[in-house]
Amino acid sequence: MMQELDTGLPGFGTLPDGVLAALVPLELSGMAGFPLPPEEEASIARLRTAPLQDARRAVLTARRLQLAEWTGEAPEALHLGKTGEGAPVMIHPQGWTVSFSDADRVAAMAAAPGWRALGIDVVRAGPRDWRAMLNMVCAPDEAAAFLAKWTRENEAATAFNRMWAIKEAALKAGGRGMRAGAKTVRVRIGWLEGPAAFELSLSGRVLEGVSVEAGGVFACLVAGPVTRPA
Repeated sequence: MMQELDTGLPGFGTLPDGVLAALVPLELSGMAGFPLPPEEEASIARLRTAPLQDARRAVLTARRLQLAEWTGEAPEALHLGKTGEGAPVMIHPQGWTVSFSDADRVAAMAAAPGWRALGIDVVRAGPRDWRAMLNMVCAPDEAAAFLAKWTRENEAATAFNRMWAIKEAALKAGGRGMRAGAKTVRVRIGWLEGPAAFELSLSGRVLEGVSVEAGGVFACLVAGPVTRPA
């Protein structure tokens, strides 16, 4: 069974059963002044400039507002933490899996009741030194297929951004993020041509993936069988 989700930015459309996801445009002025817990305010205070602090406050606020809508809790009642591998975890209310990402002025978030393999990532379209990174994130045959397909610089940079988001989302779903190694996620060329729905294998599990792109934003969500954070 699948469900439809409408979000502030282009939505993911059909999502795995029970999974909620949103792409939220960040209006910095509209989110200023929302009460955040001391540990989150402390993380903001460590940033060096006011624009960075405002942007971070907007991201953290957007997360709480969206999670409050999904869980039925007040935003200030939510208690978020991290696993030993650094993945986000919902401490209160219990029994939710969450994943977060942000890029520029967009926050991406996903949640599901129960323990799930769940990861989300969002990237902004734009130039990236992808050639220097290709062999760091791809197996040799995967890199060769990429170079054979994408010969124009702009198209290759766009495809690499898409691949990065897919790998990052999958590795988050695995619970370890990039610590697990980007080469462990195999991405097919067809998934990089635009928004796609796909299945991939990670650590012996089959995960469902869905991506969306519009307005210079590419986002990917990956979800899979029930798992419990370490």
